[in-house]
Amino acid sequence: MSDLPFKLAAASSGNPDEDDHVMRLLRRRGCDRGEPAVRLFLYVLHLFMAACLLPLEASAEDFIGKGRRFALLIANIHYSDASPSLPSIRKDASLFADELRRNDFDVELKENLTRADAHNVLDSFYSKINAGSVTVFYFGGHAIQVDRQNYLLPVNAQIWSETEARREGINLDVVIMEMNRRGAQIKIAIIDAARSSPHERRFRASPSGLAPPDSPEGTLVLFTAAPSKVINDSGSEPSLFMSELLKELRVPRLPADDVFARTRMSVSRITNTERVPWMISSLTKEFYFSIPREKSLPLQSGVLPSPGKDAANSRIDDKQPSAGTLVGPNVPASPASGAALPSATMHRQERIPKSNPLEAVSPRPLTKAELQRKRELDAVITRDPSDEIALYKRGQLLAQRGEIVAAMEDFTRSIEINPINPEGFNNRCWVRALLGDLKDAIADCNEALKLRADFADALDSRGLANLKAGSFGAAESDYNAALRIDPSHSSAMYGRGIAKQRLGQKREGDEDVIRALSINPNLESIFASYGVR
Repeated sequence: MSDLPFKLAAASSGNPDEDDHVMRLLRRRGCDRGEPAVRLFLYVLHLFMAACLLPLEASAEDFIGKGRRFALLIANIHYSDASPSLPSIRKDASLFADELRRNDFDVELKENLTRADAHNVLDSFYSKINAGSVTVFYFGGHAIQVDRQNYLLPVNAQIWSETEARREGINLDVVIMEMNRRGAQIKIAIIDAARSSPHERRFRASPSGLAPPDSPEGTLVLFTAAPSKVINDSGSEPSLFMSELLKELRVPRLPADDVFARTRMSVSRITNTERVPWMISSLTKEFYFSIPREKSLPLQSGVLPSPGKDAANSRIDDKQPSAGTLVGPNVPASPASGAALPSATMHRQERIPKSNPLEAVSPRPLTKAELQRKRELDAVITRDPSDEIALYKRGQLLAQRGEIVAAMEDFTRSIEINPINPEGFNNRCWVRALLGDLKDAIADCNEALKLRADFADALDSRGLANLKAGSFGAAESDYNAALRIDPSHSSAMYGRGIAKQRLGQKREGDEDVIRALSINPNLESIFASYGVR
């Protein structure tokens, strides 16, 4: 064979057994490893194999970058009809705007907007949104809840009644729905308005806080306090909330809902649960605030499908504490998704996905994407065994795949690290209920409810444990309490129907079951997988 016009070092696949096998085939053809053509062949073969074996990288289409990231920040500091002013809001908004700009967001920051100004600014913001883009809406100031709708108040608001709050305020649900209507793939809202409003005191004896907003698919919301709760401003600049949020935003390759979950946990821990931010997620793709600057985007970057995630409810989140959200009983599951799990409007991202159905005895194998995710979590936990978030997420992933005992071990370790996290106790309660460890399950749910009295998901989980224990009256009471907090909680509605049937209230029980199945037709098979028929 003639020499080639360039030199190649002796190439190989890096695996001696594979090389020997290839060379045996070549020698049968009268070829020798030292010949240039053979070296070229091996070199090309090596490149081909390497390309096939390398982890998948995000394509340009998977990553939402510059030109498709838009943020509107409104900081209402001085209210003409209220005092005192809110100086920390200005600092928070300024720092948050800088952080977003560093990550290629087109940011508009506005202060002290009147109602007319706010509508003009919002219209300008909506006009920028393009199909598949990311939108971030931040509001700092005062807000009022009326009939489970949140009205963000402009600085010139003159409010003496609920009617005036509706007329003068900006409806948060409308803002989110308009971002969705304009084609935004990811809708993020951060609302720092869960504070006692001087306007509200004119027609209410006590502040009502904020209400869970509507969240179309692809929405992530973070409040500075849980629904119906308020906080008092500390006067620090920036606020503790924003300081912790910025800290998490700067963590490389951390999914957005993990950013929010870690912010919530750190603020809760620092304030000894006096302040507990609240979040809701209906993301169906992982989104990352931080933009990696490498030429090739690794799997964790950009917006990528999240295994098993869907637009609704789950007890933890799949990257989860999100760690992601899976289709839950409050949202109809597609045939591809299978049956889904109970959950509530509140803390959806923190519910363990009760997937289709959970096979505790015979877990199904992880998919390739799930296996990759588990390897990443394993690596994080190996580096830092005290990472409660990673333990929380891995427990969710294991529970999702039916490895209930291993999931409970991870949740237990997470609780040991952070014993003031109600979601941890709630998740372990639910897992123990599935395993039939009903006494300890109820004890865990009781602990979750001590930490958060209005925790609908924990009431739902305790209802399941009582239902399985044959305590039908207690189960009905738990489900009633969950539904008072969240009337659309389909899992609690179905469970209450079963409890009523067992108590001899057939007509009322049948009505609950039918209503719940109209929300999620999979609930019958889901509860059957829990051992409740």
